[in-house]
Amino acid sequence: MLNVPISSLMTTSLSSIHADLRGIGKKAAETLMDILEDNEVKNDNIIFPMKYVERETIIVPKET
Repeated sequence: MLNVPISSLMTTSLSSIHADLRGIGKKAAETLMDILEDNEVKNDNIIFPMKYVERETIIVPKET
């Protein structure tokens, strides 16, 4: 689940993940354009930063 504004407005606010959707979309579009223009496309692993947004729906482990 992505970090959407409604997550914080729910009765029990949902923990979620914040992802750089604009950056992911930009890289996808650049790669697609390279493919369409027959340019060399690197098969690299691309890592986009993501952030866990902790709200009320977390479970705290019990101590044993």
